[in-house]
Amino acid sequence: MVCSWFCEQWALLLLGSPFMIAGSVIEMVAPGYTGMILDGFRAEDWPFVYTLIVQFLYITLGTGVCALLREIIFGITSQKLGLSIRGQLFENLVRKDVTFYDNFRTGDMLSRLNSDTQVVQEGLTTNVSMAVKSTCIVFVVFGILFTYNVKLALIIFVIIIP
Repeated sequence: MVCSWFCEQWALLLLGSPFMIAGSVIEMVAPGYTGMILDGFRAEDWPFVYTLIVQFLYITLGTGVCALLREIIFGITSQKLGLSIRGQLFENLVRKDVTFYDNFRTGDMLSRLNSDTQVVQEGLTTNVSMAVKSTCIVFVVFGILFTYNVKLALIIFVIIIP
């Protein structure tokens, strides 16, 4: 069931992934800008501070746009997932033998059709988006760490991986 869903929705997932990656990268760069702005305040270099604040506003705007597009795309994917799961469950319920309906009440089946598919739908879309975002954050953090100090990055890499 999950494989058929993934095959149907791969285009939307691929479309949403760059926005998630861009949003994660921008979120990782923002604290560096905050530190540079504070350093500019300390040095009283007001044109430099103004430039950094404008760049920071663009970064914040970019993060917001990426988050909006990511939520729209993954929301559409989530709805399509729920529709697919409900359709498959309904088809399976319709094809059941008549004796199956003697053992289960109609309300129970409708509750399962609605609530259980909603739980699976939310869980799968949340897990997929969080997996992509977490992977991106790990790579960005190690990239930043390697730019600052290679020895320290290797030590942390050796300690964290096991």
